Amino acid sequence: MSSADVQKSLDEQKKQGFPNAGDYEKYLKSSGQSNGDVLQRVRVTLISNKLSTKVAGNGGAVTDQAIADFYAKNEAKFVQPEKRDLRVVLTKDAAHARQALNALDAGQSWKSVTQRFSIDDQTKAQAGKLPAQAKGALDKTLDDAVFSADKNKVNGPLKTQFGYFVYEVTGVTPGSKQSLDEAKGTIKQQLQSQNQQKHLDQFVKAFNTRWRDKTQCSAGYRTSDCKNGPKPTPTPTATAPAGGQTG
Repeated sequence: MSSADVQKSLDEQKKQGFPNAGDYEKYLKSSGQSNGDVLQRVRVTLISNKLSTKVAGNGGAVTDQAIADFYAKNEAKFVQPEKRDLRVVLTKDAAHARQALNALDAGQSWKSVTQRFSIDDQTKAQAGKLPAQAKGALDKTLDDAVFSADKNKVNGPLKTQFGYFVYEVTGVTPGSKQSLDEAKGTIKQQLQSQNQQKHLDQFVKAFNTRWRDKTQCSAGYRTSDCKNGPKPTPTPTATAPAGGQTG
């Protein structure tokens, strides 16, 4: 790693992190560091990043079978549920809901009706609009009613746990599913990324195992990577509840 590369990286970081004249000098003073200290940290970071990139590699070859297996096991990730655009008025009781319904049937605007009757601030501020609601995302009673309703028809009153709704479906976006061919590129990138992380994790584990017994650390700097530091904490594993049995 050349000195020019290190200086170039520091200059770029200074432009982003210290845009005003004198900010970098103030940072050095407040942190008790010299410019040389910062350069050394930048050098270490660049070397570490370069080493990580080399160890991780490009993720290796990913076979069509591996992609197909991933797709089969994760089909739900490639499904987009049906979505519906709504207008709603939420009222505190059935009487107010019927008044709101009558006002809409009489030709009054959703904006005026929601302003008069709605108890939901969010939809009230949007003239009742509740766009792109995915199937299964709403209160179950409202969800069932909305996704069986005809488009452009005002319905209600509908009693829910939140109050009484008057609603209209104003738009329908059918559900869709990304095919294996359409998802192939995304899956390949994800599997390659997983392989890269696996290679990096294996390298770090082997490196720590190899050098821990040769690493002596000063007091105040002792970690689990030091021979004279605390023992590494094992990764927690699931255990059966006290008194329970595993099958």
